[in-house]
Amino acid sequence: MNVKQAILWIFAGAIIIGGLSYFGLSPRTGQFSLNSDSAENEEGRYILVLDYGNGKIRKFSGEMGAETTRAWNLLQQASAQSAVPVEIEDGFLPRSIDGVKNSEQGKWILYVNGTRQTSGPFEVMVKRGDTVEFKYEK
Repeated sequence: MNVKQAILWIFAGAIIIGGLSYFGLSPRTGQFSLNSDSAENEEGRYILVLDYGNGKIRKFSGEMGAETTRAWNLLQQASAQSAVPVEIEDGFLPRSIDGVKNSEQGKWILYVNGTRQTSGPFEVMVKRGDTVEFKYEK
């Protein structure tokens, strides 16, 4: 590796760490774990639920470095930690989550603490203890 490549790798690493810090994620505490059915809403933790609309539900829980974060950040963290592919449309709206695409049969809808959100996940701020759910429904 030459000096130019080393500098580029250092620069890329700094950008990634800076981005994580900006969005309230800490490499140490920004971890999500997949808990099939045992994720419970505990104070200080975020819960992310993917409800596929066919009886399949995946739950993720984790701690974040900030008191508040975007619903989008939780989806991205679960995607990165648990290999849940996410495709987006304009406005950071999910087009597809885990291979289930928006179609005439249904689309992904965002709920926070059981309340349907009218804004996209990038605009919706959540706090520790909230349950964020992406539900595939008609």
